[in-house]
Amino acid sequence: MFLATGFCSSKDWILLGLSMANWSALCFIAFLAAAMALSRRGG
Repeated sequence: MFLATGFCSSKDWILLGLSMANWSALCFIAFLAAAMALSRRGG
């Protein structure tokens, strides 16, 4: 299914200059900010 090389330093997946790890961190921060905004307004 997936072929892992074991080399953590190789960046095979890059979109708009960001790696998969960067996109994962950005999505986590966005979801966290959305959850905080919803909880503050009572929704």
